[in-house]
Amino acid sequence: MELETGKFFEVHPVRDVKRMGEVRAAYQMGLGETSTLVMAKETGAALVILDDKQARAAAQSEGLKVAGTLRILELAYERGLIKDLRSVYDKLNRMLARIKGDLLEASLKRYGLPLMR
Repeated sequence: MELETGKFFEVHPVRDVKRMGEVRAAYQMGLGETSTLVMAKETGAALVILDDKQARAAAQSEGLKVAGTLRILELAYERGLIKDLRSVYDKLNRMLARIKGDLLEASLKRYGLPLMR
C-alpha cells in the first residue's frame, strides 16, 4: 500500500535558492518550513502540510492552502486508509510529544471515537 511504503512522496530540490533566503528572512522560519513554502510555490502545490503555527500563517499569507498532520490523518481515516485513528494518534503522541492532547481529543470526538485518556 502506498500509505505504508511512502511511495506517494516525491523529493525535489528547491530551485530558487535566492527566494529561500528572502522567505526565511521575511518570516524568521527554519530551513524545513522555508523550503516547504518555496517548493510549494515553485510546483504550484494544491496543499501544504505544516503544523508550526508561524509557518502556517506564512504559508497562508503567501496564498497557499494549508493543512496540518491531524487533518491529513483525518482525511485518510475518512477514506478508509486508516482503520484505527485512535491507535495512530497514540503512536503519533508517543513519537511527537509536541502535538497537544486537546487537539487529538477534539479530533476523536468529531468521529465519535473513544478518547485517549
